[in-house]
Amino acid sequence: MKKWLLALFFIVCSPFHTTAATIFSDVSPGTEVGKAVTNLVDRGVISGYKDGTYRPNEVVTRAQAAKILSGVLKLDTKNASVHFSDVPESYEHYGAIAALAERKILNGYADGTFKPNSPITRGQMAKILTNAFRISGVFQTLPFSDIAKDSETFGYVNALYSYAITTGTTATTFSPGNHVTRGQLAVFIRRAETSPKNGSLAAAKNMGMTAFTEWSTEKELINIVSSGTEIHLLPVKEGSTRLLIAGPSSLSGTQTVQYKLYKVNVQPNNGILQINMTDSNLTEELSHNVNFYTYEDLQLSFIPSTVLVQGIDGKTMPAGSYYIGRASNGLELSIYTPGHYIVTMAGNGVSASFSAVVTVENFETALNLYPM
Repeated sequence: MKKWLLALFFIVCSPFHTTAATIFSDVSPGTEVGKAVTNLVDRGVISGYKDGTYRPNEVVTRAQAAKILSGVLKLDTKNASVHFSDVPESYEHYGAIAALAERKILNGYADGTFKPNSPITRGQMAKILTNAFRISGVFQTLPFSDIAKDSETFGYVNALYSYAITTGTTATTFSPGNHVTRGQLAVFIRRAETSPKNGSLAAAKNMGMTAFTEWSTEKELINIVSSGTEIHLLPVKEGSTRLLIAGPSSLSGTQTVQYKLYKVNVQPNNGILQINMTDSNLTEELSHNVNFYTYEDLQLSFIPSTVLVQGIDGKTMPAGSYYIGRASNGLELSIYTPGHYIVTMAGNGVSASFSAVVTVENFETALNLYPM
């Protein structure tokens, strides 16, 4: 009898925590959707269906979106008042719609309707999330061809994109008229809640580039969002890392790649993570690979006695900007600064020239020679 009572005590007293992962058969707990849904379910904001599903791919209506967002923002839905001709006070989501409308987070249509049963679009979602979380865009341009700069939607999409709340449906489209699903809305809300509301903006023109084409960091301390001509750095966690940015040089008529290296510190300031960037020397801070080329690989019919390294402008590079080592069957070569160069090898009255392209991969210089 005592054993039975002890077992009953443990059953009653042991904590049992139910999450979306254990409730919904169609939600994978390890995905971003699964984590977002789990969070909102645990907070009592959203729920699933009686058959044990969440149906993350089902379209969300404007009324459902209002209900979810009012729950996230913990708005007073009992004392709010609104006047849409198709949203009577008896409507189940009247309070949520009224609370959001009073705060100018959402609005209706010109004919006085709200259309509560219409699917919410990505453009509409951008507007209500921007208004709800009071964020503003930082970019002058966006990479999305379907968002006109002079449209009202531009500002809302700019805000979400600036803070990595959305990445678009493709690299060049936002698809403002597409409908939002239950899973997508959960993700967008969680991103909007957790995304840092501050960042550091840099423009390509200020770095001597026409655009940004590459960027990388050693540690995942920052999130990088690019519009093409600007980048927005968002702090993720405290620490120090290096940031390498590349793009076509604005100082050259050719598509010469320009590189900039920065030391980045992410530190809290009054409880808010702040980013501090300082210029770093490419030659000193990068690792430099030394390439070995045999004379046979270079297709030389002579053994070079001199090697000259020049910029594409014809100016001779200073000796400290590269390394040359000779061997019986070839030579070692390393150029420390990324860019395009001309390497001329001469001996026995003949010469051969090569185009040298120095790029950066994983914070190391990489050299490739091409016969001219």
